[in-house]
Amino acid sequence: MKVGWRVKTLGELCRIELGSTPARNNSRFWDMEKETSNVWLSIADLRPGLHPVCNDSKEYVSDEAARNMRIVPRGTLLVSFKLTLGRLAYAGRDLFTNEAIASLLDIDESILLKEYLYWALTVFDWHAAAEGDHKIKGKTLNKKKLKLIPIPLPPLEEQKQIVAILDETFEGLDRARANVEANLEESRQLLLRHLDIKIAEYIVRFGIIPINKLADVKGGKRLPKGVKLTAEKTPYPYITVRDFTEEGTVSASGLGFITKEIRETILRYTISSRDVYISIAGTIGKTGIVPEHLEGANLTENAAKLVLKDGWRKEYVYWCTRSTDFQAQTRTQTRVAAQPKLALQRLGQITIPRADPKTQEWLSASMSEMRGSVDQLEASFRAKLVDLSDLRQSLLQKAFAGELT
Repeated sequence: MKVGWRVKTLGELCRIELGSTPARNNSRFWDMEKETSNVWLSIADLRPGLHPVCNDSKEYVSDEAARNMRIVPRGTLLVSFKLTLGRLAYAGRDLFTNEAIASLLDIDESILLKEYLYWALTVFDWHAAAEGDHKIKGKTLNKKKLKLIPIPLPPLEEQKQIVAILDETFEGLDRARANVEANLEESRQLLLRHLDIKIAEYIVRFGIIPINKLADVKGGKRLPKGVKLTAEKTPYPYITVRDFTEEGTVSASGLGFITKEIRETILRYTISSRDVYISIAGTIGKTGIVPEHLEGANLTENAAKLVLKDGWRKEYVYWCTRSTDFQAQTRTQTRVAAQPKLALQRLGQITIPRADPKTQEWLSASMSEMRGSVDQLEASFRAKLVDLSDLRQSLLQKAFAGELT
């Protein structure tokens, strides 16, 4: 440790208080209309960002509940320590919190800057501290362990320098990250814009054709009542909407399987790598082509397959389903009850541009080539995001090793 620095525990540097949750089954404890000023924070209200300040919440408690709860004063540093670990924010007003958020009170700012503590807790390895402390929903800490968190404590002037350096640097890194993320989104939109231009052109040149004229529209099949998928690999994969990827294929990661006996009961509801799939319940309009190694897999009842007739390329039909025009039609044809549902008959009425085999082949090849270029761009942008993340961690480690001051 750098000369002149010392280590104190969090419990030595501040008073730690936990919030609480009023009884959910008592409506008198909750201000559903937000008529009071009783902001009640849960972890979801602690937004990420640089020195975030919380002024509002999704839920308010009533005055009756508030009388029996501990007020968190404005300006208090807050930290989550259950399930979502180490999320930090400041109270922007007097408020209340639930029991998963700790309030760090009575900080003696003659020896410890609150903003320095924010950075010290940002660099702290929360997941390592919670190792072995697993609840049903994930890792968690308790008040006793919070008190034992070690805080490197340099002299006050050095704390001010560290805060100034990290604040300025991280503001710049956040701007850089936002620019990279914007470039990443723009690269994705390039592909869609190119596709939409060609689809509009083909509609004018060739006209339109409904799906049910170029393909047989067939649904998948739900598992028999009481049957669950198994992660144990069998020769019989069962594809769900969760397995559909944004790239228009099926992910093998997390794929579920069924037994031979179950397979026999839903034998007719399979999909071929020659078909195009589309999700029709819950998530609507997610489309793609099944890879050859999943030829003959069973398909969920929440998706349909388009069994293409002669003269239609699966790649062409797939790209048509990715267009803005097709997706707008799916929304129009979708009906919402308990969950969104696109009936097979309505799916069959959706149209795509007619095209001769040569045009279909050209569009398929063009889009495939462009997707390859976009994938390269995205890989480059993702690498930059990783570099920025690594730089953030490196700066934090150096700051609390005394290497920046």
